Amino acid sequence: MQQEELLNHFTSVSAELLKIVSSTGEEQFNAAPSTGGWSLGQIADHLLKSYASVRVMNGNVKPTERAPDEKVQGLKELFLDNSIKMTAPPGVLPSAGPINKVGLLEGLEKEFHK
Repeated sequence: MQQEELLNHFTSVSAELLKIVSSTGEEQFNAAPSTGGWSLGQIADHLLKSYASVRVMNGNVKPTERAPDEKVQGLKELFLDNSIKMTAPPGVLPSAGPINKVGLLEGLEKEFHK
């Protein structure tokens, strides 16, 4: 998978995230799962705060000696493994209180169209 394919896939996944967030009711959006963890709103807030990586993918980088997709499979396996619980760095921790869905959607859309 080349860089353009990776960016196209990222765009597709981003659109799906916006669709899920916008179609979720405010109460469900901020409801934490009964098993613990973050609400959908907190997950989306965490992603919004993490979008510095998108800017890296889109430029301002040094040329690499490896294939653009070299680490994709390992990252997929890591992030899709629900048995792993990670600790987010303080700068990307979601807000503790209820998340404003409209404001969050605006922020995500802004990041996706940079």
